Amino acid sequence: NECFSPGTLTRAHLLEAKTRTKRFAHALLSVTDITMSSASLLTQKASSATFGGLIKGQRKISSLRSSSKKTITKAAVSVPTTLKTGVVTGADFIDVMNHARHHGYAIPAVNCTMSSVTNACLEAAKVANAPMIIQFSHGGGLNFAGKGLSNEDQKAAVTGCVAEALRVRELAKLYGVPVILHTDHCAKNLLGWFDGLLEANLLEANEKYFKERGEEDGVDNSDVAPEDLYSKPEEIHDVYKALQPIAPDFYSIAAAFGNVHGVYAPGNVKLTPTILGNAQKYIIEKEGITGQEKPVYFVFHGGSGSSRAEIREAISYGVIKMNIDTDTQWSMWEGVRDYEAKNNGYLQTQIGNPEGADKPNKKFYDPRAWMRSAELATVKRLQGAYEDLNAIGACAK
Repeated sequence: NECFSPGTLTRAHLLEAKTRTKRFAHALLSVTDITMSSASLLTQKASSATFGGLIKGQRKISSLRSSSKKTITKAAVSVPTTLKTGVVTGADFIDVMNHARHHGYAIPAVNCTMSSVTNACLEAAKVANAPMIIQFSHGGGLNFAGKGLSNEDQKAAVTGCVAEALRVRELAKLYGVPVILHTDHCAKNLLGWFDGLLEANLLEANEKYFKERGEEDGVDNSDVAPEDLYSKPEEIHDVYKALQPIAPDFYSIAAAFGNVHGVYAPGNVKLTPTILGNAQKYIIEKEGITGQEKPVYFVFHGGSGSSRAEIREAISYGVIKMNIDTDTQWSMWEGVRDYEAKNNGYLQTQIGNPEGADKPNKKFYDPRAWMRSAELATVKRLQGAYEDLNAIGACAK
């Protein structure tokens, strides 16, 4: 899980995070919320064993200590010239993240709530020749399973995520780009769903979701001073100190720099990406880090509606992932809306259209026809996102 730091994180939050995280410390992944890339239940034993070995063998960080102040020298990160395609896990996953940071781009992470949204993401990644993060939420998992099911004990939401993850693992092989399977953050009262994914061996990582003070998952901060809604360097450093000993460089931080979920009229959202840059400098100074200008992977939550200049400034400070949901929800609807407007005369009855009273309309109202329009509109929207994120052609960099 990305670690939230939108406001003051108390010591209790961090201790709670450590306690929960240590249950699965051997399997922590960096950068993403919770990577679901070892989704195949057919290979769960092999993937667990392989990943456990990977963590023990991950890149070393050498510490040079003096009597006055410790200095941490980070070895130069190896950046691959080619990236593995299909669903990536472990070292291949880390390669993608380091590749993004080194080449100055970020990867879109789209909340997928139905198979057509997932397909649009895979197609968009192929068109852009760039990595894609396919992200599932509790609600998305329930939708994959079917809204007619009982969700007692979170069984339907868990099973829905498992089923779609398995589907993506098979299909991703055909698209020729790296694909990361991932979960969205969740409210504390939905952690049963999260635990269910762990028990299904779907997740490679587990980090406690921080309860933050930003407007997130129904948290109301209307009475909080505006300056307290932005992450402070020392707060981000607190998260770094809590997680670095548990999973060195195997996590990301979703700090608050004015970003919000949803879409708002121009002027209502005031982004301050320099918060991220200042935090990087602060951590480097406090930790005595040399050899690394961006020791923290940052994530941009609430990216819908942000300007290209703001997005690219955030990337310059170490953002390697941007969540997109609202804009792709709209693009799916926009595709259906435009299809209906174009073919209105063919969508009123099964028989009879502008070409004749006895003409059939089956090919127009076939769900595959109008859902394809939704997919194409979303592929188009995601090309814009890839451009904003400086990620067009990323796999060729």
